[in-house]
Amino acid sequence: MEEEEDAHEDADYDNINDDCARYMMIIMMMMKRRRRRSMLISMLLFMLLLLLLLMEKIMMMMMVMRRRSLLLLLMMIIMMMMMMMMVVVVVVMMMMMMMMMMMMMMMMMMMMIMIMMMMKKKIMMRRRRRRTTTTMMMSSNPNFKNCIYQHLILIGTMNV
Repeated sequence: MEEEEDAHEDADYDNINDDCARYMMIIMMMMKRRRRRSMLISMLLFMLLLLLLLMEKIMMMMMVMRRRSLLLLLMMIIMMMMMMMMVVVVVVMMMMMMMMMMMMMMMMMMMMIMIMMMMKKKIMMRRRRRRTTTTMMMSSNPNFKNCIYQHLILIGTMNV
């Protein structure tokens, strides 16, 4: 039973990485064009992708709910709200200066990564016995984390 679950999880991660790679390619193409608006739109799309992935994961968690993972679910919902706020900030910053927006984006991305790391530590402390579906896809999947870092680097290089 557990092996099946693991296989299912791996399939999920593969899909996530495919989506991620596709979005990275779109962003790269947008950068080549050097159009400000298209770059902003691509970043907005990236944020929405992350939001959708998070929502999907929460739905999966709802199905395999345990009493003690209630706190984790609450944390996930808080993170989702933060994501929503980020998307709103991106839209607002579209009307403002480009440099300011870049700095804000980088700061917020860093915050998100830090929160993910903290959550991963908490999950690991709680669940040492076996790996379950409740481990977050972002923190438990190194490829996805690398993808976020790549996005950060991309945002950083846009100012130069």
